[in-house]
Amino acid sequence: MSQPAFVSSSAPLDRRVRLGLALLLLAIAAAWSNSFAVPFLFDDITSIGANESICHLWPLVPGPLAPPVGGETVSGRPLLNLTFALNYAVSGHAVWSHHALNLVLHAAAALVLFGLVRRTLRSAPLRDRFGADPDWLALAIAALWALHPLQTESVTYLVQRAESLAALLAFATLYAFARGWFVAAFLACLAGMAAKETTVVVPVLAALYARCFLAANWREAWKNFRTPLLALAATWLLLAALLATFGNRGGTAGLGTASSLDYALAQPAAILRYVRLAFWPQPLVFDYGQRTPAFDASAFGALLVVLTLLGATLWALGRRPALGFAGAAFFLLLAPSSSVVPVASQFMAEHRFYAALALVAAALVLGAYRWLGRAALVAGAALALVAALATHARNRVYQSDLALWTDVVAHAPHNARAWVNHGLALEATGRQTDALESFANAVALEPVYPFAHNNYGLALLHAGRISDAVHEFELALAQNPRLAAAHFNRANSLLALGRTDDAIAGFEAALRLQPKLADVRLNLGSALHRARRYVEAEAVNRALLAEQPDSVAAHCNLASTLFATRREPEALDHLARATTLAPGNLTARVNYGTALAVTGRPAEAVAQFRAAVALRRDDPGLLLNYAAVLAQSGDAAAARTTLDRLLALQPGNADARRLLEQLR
Repeated sequence: MSQPAFVSSSAPLDRRVRLGLALLLLAIAAAWSNSFAVPFLFDDITSIGANESICHLWPLVPGPLAPPVGGETVSGRPLLNLTFALNYAVSGHAVWSHHALNLVLHAAAALVLFGLVRRTLRSAPLRDRFGADPDWLALAIAALWALHPLQTESVTYLVQRAESLAALLAFATLYAFARGWFVAAFLACLAGMAAKETTVVVPVLAALYARCFLAANWREAWKNFRTPLLALAATWLLLAALLATFGNRGGTAGLGTASSLDYALAQPAAILRYVRLAFWPQPLVFDYGQRTPAFDASAFGALLVVLTLLGATLWALGRRPALGFAGAAFFLLLAPSSSVVPVASQFMAEHRFYAALALVAAALVLGAYRWLGRAALVAGAALALVAALATHARNRVYQSDLALWTDVVAHAPHNARAWVNHGLALEATGRQTDALESFANAVALEPVYPFAHNNYGLALLHAGRISDAVHEFELALAQNPRLAAAHFNRANSLLALGRTDDAIAGFEAALRLQPKLADVRLNLGSALHRARRYVEAEAVNRALLAEQPDSVAAHCNLASTLFATRREPEALDHLARATTLAPGNLTARVNYGTALAVTGRPAEAVAQFRAAVALRRDDPGLLLNYAAVLAQSGDAAAARTTLDRLLALQPGNADARRLLEQLR
């Protein structure tokens, strides 16, 4: 290969610049110091918490390099999945190591970005424009980029490690390419293809970089860099294989998952919003919702602005290549998720701007430098400090599900999915009435939303409004007949209404969709038992125990059926097994104690009820049963003491007074 006409050059780092980099790393750590206890949120739960492929490091396939295929964030991204497996090996599902690695990747990306910008500002086309300050300018750009609160979604929200990892590898590819480390550039680009599909643009960025900074024209760029550029393009083969395997990521992204035209027309407004947030990051919104906004006058205006900027970029590539590269890199980094390929799960997301923010930071710093000179460096340091404080404040929003979704519904009140998640967070904290209101908001905003109807129905069921709950489940099933959760929840509601045969049909419908769901099989067995279809109930519970021999609920359910068919010894064996498996399981203790009492073994029954009362000391019904078995065992004094305790809790309990009178 002949010597390139333009070659990047760099001087050793000044000691003060090295100190500045160390301070930047400390600032990054301080800005995210309150993020290490942030729990799994939203997609973290399925992509990390319920992801069995990360629970062991070996073998790699099947294992971490074979992520789930249901549309989780890790689907089709084996390198990303492997990083979560490494975290699991260190701390299991404890979140601290996940946050630590996210922060390390972000800090590493900031350092690589510094190196890339520094080398670019010292390249032949630019070296005369920035005097002795390229290193300080590169540091200011990296600091603004790394400390900006817009980056919190990619760093604090664990599963969006996908974005920071892909950006790190993209920056590393370009940095290695600029230095002539072509093997390293190839390996970084290959790894990027296994981290996230957005790295598809990196070989194109490398070609543009070669033309704009390392060669006088396209002919020279091709002549001098043909082999490494072809090697980078070859990494598309890995991406193509991953796309062929994982398709449209469970229907969440890709052509055909939503209207490409509607999605594309919404993106100019989204891009301009990202840019506005880069300059004034208020309000930041974790979830903008699934519904693509209608194309209106404001969207048309945004489209004209973006088309004008694209035209200016094309002009600059021919006349002012360095400026043209900045514009092209900005649009290329956004193109995979912000163009014509729809992301059906969310029409815009702040984490998509993670890498592209570097171009805005560069434009701001370099523009200020051309206007203010070295005073811009002082202003940049002050702005970076403000950004770090804003990032630390933004991280408080992520401290809990409830805090996060309360923030989302405050700033995106038309987002039905946010209201559903707000309702779920309220339910988890015991605020049932408020949760019902949130679910009602969701279905009012988006009537055709099966997931919202299902969750609203579940909240109504928990509130005792069973008929209303059935109505919501039926709406969900009318909109999506394959929603197994709605079949299951509707069946539970019907069982509570005494419609046992209808409930059985509902459980069976849920099992046809998801045959391995243990809860559905348990409840089906209970419903069959209630319908006195004992043979079928026994078969269901025995099949479940064959697969899950340690299922306490299945042992208890099978014992009930065995008692009903007068096989008491075997029933007692299963109840004994249940209490051995889960000594703290109240249901197992009470069932075993009751069975022992019924079969004439009151002394053993007393032991089981004593253990049950230790688990729940002030349960009136439990105390009444405990007193009854104490009386049956002949310990009248202990029975009276237990009844006195019960009457202190419920003075008007007629059953307790009746039993106490009998004992007297």
